[in-house]
Amino acid sequence: LRETTAEWVASWPEVAPISDPPSPVFLVGFPRSGTTLLDTILMGHSGTHVLEEIPIIENIAQKIGDLTQIARLSPTEVADLRKLYFAELEKAAPAPAGAMVIDKNPLSMIRMPLIHRLFPDAKIIFAMRHPCDVVLSCYMQNFKPTEAMSSFLDLANASRTYDRIFAYWEKSQDVLPLNVHMLRYEAMVEDVETEVRPLFEFLGLEWQDSVLDHQKTAKERGYIRTPSYAQVTEKIYSSASGRWQRYRKYMNEVLPILEPWAKRFGYSMD
Repeated sequence: LRETTAEWVASWPEVAPISDPPSPVFLVGFPRSGTTLLDTILMGHSGTHVLEEIPIIENIAQKIGDLTQIARLSPTEVADLRKLYFAELEKAAPAPAGAMVIDKNPLSMIRMPLIHRLFPDAKIIFAMRHPCDVVLSCYMQNFKPTEAMSSFLDLANASRTYDRIFAYWEKSQDVLPLNVHMLRYEAMVEDVETEVRPLFEFLGLEWQDSVLDHQKTAKERGYIRTPSYAQVTEKIYSSASGRWQRYRKYMNEVLPILEPWAKRFGYSMD
């Protein structure tokens, strides 16, 4: 967090303008914020190619190493890493000609400096949900055991993880000229068309009614990598909004961590 400053970003060597292929769109958000429902809606458009949590950016980050190395990448190295991204895309999930690539990986929200270095014109879709509902849902979810998911084994750790990740997300937005479109989970489940129409305008994609039939898209897509596979094959429901209130007494100790974020994003704690 300390290294990510405006001065650090200003020290990056200038790179050549993006040419073909066009930059991917990145779909990010804390886990359980509605990213799987959103990527299913995006898949319903004939002009998109959605990657579902394929760790291309993460693998490139590991290849580079320490965050500070981003500033040391030469224009040639940046161009080579862009080529590597599309080579890995071609191996993992080749995109149809002309399709808009949408790279959905929720925790890529902590990789914004790298994403901006490689794809400075990339559009970012940010899925937002009430912090208390998100943390509770992560705690209650039976995630596949990984180092990252171990943060959700208790409410205190899950809340601290949320706080650290959002602090870095906010810092990245402060120092980088990111082109971000935010969608709220609560608004999407109440009126999906009203909430997602502006998203397709943001992406420059003509509206198609097919995006609203997420159940059909979910069934046609087959295997879904995330724990949300059951929900996205059902009708959209709003009963999960505000669910944390039913467990408030168990969350009292973590509310001082989450309440500032709830207020920051305009959510009520009542």
